[in-house]
Amino acid sequence: MQALKQALGWHVTPAMRYLSARLYATVHAITDVERNIANKLKDNIQGVKEVMVKDTSGGCGAMYQIDIAAEAFKGKSIVKQHQEVHKVLQEEMKTWHGVTLTTKAN
Repeated sequence: MQALKQALGWHVTPAMRYLSARLYATVHAITDVERNIANKLKDNIQGVKEVMVKDTSGGCGAMYQIDIAAEAFKGKSIVKQHQEVHKVLQEEMKTWHGVTLTTKAN
């Protein structure tokens, strides 16, 4: 997992190491809300290899950081990749103040 994060340019934090040790799936999230968001992305975007969701608002659910790597992004521009994520999360995003999104094709 660490090699994938380094290849994608993601910084490996102690929290990520903790999550990788306790989770067996490619979904990395701590809270139920984060896990639900990650699972929705995994279920609705083809070939998701890695998805990490983090509430960056201090726990109130207003802002999220989402990092996702998927086969479905191959050959698509960053804008098209982001539009695909936005389409999947359109209902959830109505209540958010902001999102930091990093997408990568596998």
